[in-house]
Amino acid sequence: MEFFGGWLKQKRKEKNLSGRKLAEKIEMSPSYIAQLEVGHIKQPSVSVGRKIMDILDIENPEEVLIRFGILEKKDRLRYLFEMDEVIEKENMIQSIKSDLDHMDLEQLNSLYISMNKYRDILMNIGVLEKSNQNSNKNNPVNAIREFVEFLITKYKKEA
Repeated sequence: MEFFGGWLKQKRKEKNLSGRKLAEKIEMSPSYIAQLEVGHIKQPSVSVGRKIMDILDIENPEEVLIRFGILEKKDRLRYLFEMDEVIEKENMIQSIKSDLDHMDLEQLNSLYISMNKYRDILMNIGVLEKSNQNSNKNNPVNAIREFVEFLITKYKKEA
């Protein structure tokens, strides 16, 4: 029976990738890769398995993870959706980084101030919703009214 470590070693060598370089790319120790390849560690976690699949550019990585028992068949759809979310998140982060790189200091400062105000607003909405739940006021209009009053008071003090 084929084991994950043997498969990993074969694929790694096909990509002309040293164990040390693979370990570096997946943020693990070289000894971890060596232990996987000789079978002292039977299989990686799902997250490490995903990283390995990405680095080795494996087609249908979920099938490989299922074949070696790293991922259960019942978790396949969740894995695929999580991968889509990971890819979308990485793309979004790259886009934001690119936008930030092209901003001057004044634009960055304005963005920073806006983000802090937005964060404060969201935190206060959460507090209002929690207090509404605790006081059994299931009327969202009350929460909105209280929040608007809070904002008016807060920004009058700042002005």
